[in-house]
Amino acid sequence: MGAGNYAIASNRSRDLGVFLVILWTSLFSGTLDISDNPIFNLFRDVTPYTVFQYIARGLMGMKAFNVGMVSALLGVAIHYAIWFTWPAIYYAARRKLAFLVRSPVISGLLYGGIV
Repeated sequence: MGAGNYAIASNRSRDLGVFLVILWTSLFSGTLDISDNPIFNLFRDVTPYTVFQYIARGLMGMKAFNVGMVSALLGVAIHYAIWFTWPAIYYAARRKLAFLVRSPVISGLLYGGIV
């Protein structure tokens, strides 16, 4: 393997590692958020099924409440897509903004507040 090929393989390996970290972070934080939401809505007599239909309503409109399980699953997919997007944005920003790397606690707190 030539030096150029090694650099490409190394970059691919690093990119895969970053992707996996973002993926696992997203799954973990998204699952925590999903867990919190039904508990909160339990006191309002709103089922998790309906919560996910509300999320799908952003794309489907009021039809989301008539489609059934399809819209609830779409709501779950949208929820996790959003939770995947935020860490990806943060990772891209930290590559451009040195402050995010130099002050991880402050930038993490600000990031958490924004999200």
